[in-house]
Amino acid sequence: MFQSSYKNQLLTVSHALTRRHLRQPQTLIPRFLSHGIVNISYVQGNPFQKIVNGQLSYHKVFETDDAIALLDAFPTVKGHCLLIPKAHNKATVMDLTENEASNFFSQLPKLCRIVQQAMKAPGVNVLNNNGKAAGQAVFHLHYHVVPRFERDGFQGIRPSKTMITNEEASEILAAMKPFIDQETKGSSS
Repeated sequence: MFQSSYKNQLLTVSHALTRRHLRQPQTLIPRFLSHGIVNISYVQGNPFQKIVNGQLSYHKVFETDDAIALLDAFPTVKGHCLLIPKAHNKATVMDLTENEASNFFSQLPKLCRIVQQAMKAPGVNVLNNNGKAAGQAVFHLHYHVVPRFERDGFQGIRPSKTMITNEEASEILAAMKPFIDQETKGSSS
């Protein structure tokens, strides 16, 4: 459950509000790899790192040794979730080792099935931005899982101006519970 003392801190999870991090020059200094490809620097203290470290409350869908699935604090649509790796210093998908990628991505189909079934959506989008030029606002790897419906007018990730309420989150998580239980049998949650 969220405590009101966390509300201001949680507001930083919003992509709209975290854009202020982009104005800090030290957060945008890229690393250059030996083969000449720019690798985006990880931003220490970002909201997802705080979630992984237990410093920020969130609405958990499920958790494994390698990943956390959670409700987006400022959802584009009802049921919008995120999948974040627990591995530190992973700004983009290119930062994952093969083993980390295998462990992390094995959780993505589970989250997609949970979202699709619980929201009764005929489809889902799985979205990821890597780097500022691609629209990344929080420099900790994360994947959006967005329930989709015919002619729903979805035009990409546009965070809500208001944070999800505890009541809204409870309703969504209650709808997801049977599917979470089904998908996470035998793993930590």
